[in-house]
Amino acid sequence: FEKVVTISTENPEMQKLHFRLFQNYPNPFNPSTKIDYKIKETGNKSPMGKLLIFNVLSEVVREFELTENEGSILWNGTDKNGKQVSSGIYFYRLESGSFHKTKKMVLMK
Repeated sequence: FEKVVTISTENPEMQKLHFRLFQNYPNPFNPSTKIDYKIKETGNKSPMGKLLIFNVLSEVVREFELTENEGSILWNGTDKNGKQVSSGIYFYRLESGSFHKTKKMVLMK
């Protein structure tokens, strides 16, 4: 059960409540995982943000353009060239405007 909160957008700290990056599921995962997100409606029809997946060396493994203000990304453990990545710890980061949030996930083979 999620509580609905009405807030003023004039306070930058409160604006963060308009953005949500959920923990991936399952975690650890093999062979794929689902990442849910919510982004404040901006009125733009252009990309609303992006979701980056990177390794422990901070190298971007995969990038997804987010065109909806709410949705899910299904990552199948492949890099931007379609090659399967190795087992280990990965991070995913939601970026939209000045908002960003990072979480950790584990790929186990």
